[in-house]
Amino acid sequence: MTVMIEPPSWPDRWLASIGKQRAIHMPDNMPLNVYCAARRESFLRALLRPRGKQPPPGWVYWNEDNTI
Repeated sequence: MTVMIEPPSWPDRWLASIGKQRAIHMPDNMPLNVYCAARRESFLRALLRPRGKQPPPGWVYWNEDNTI
């Protein structure tokens, strides 16, 4: 499975400047020969989550070095 992740947008950069991140939803139970686009969580949801709190189940933070 290949997951396409869009590059950081201005809301992502703004959240990073205040120490927060937007999570992405990683699909599970997908066949290995499928391309899919990862869905980002809403800006408002990421803004209101306390710093350091883990995202909901099924959502992960995408690191700068492109690893999970």
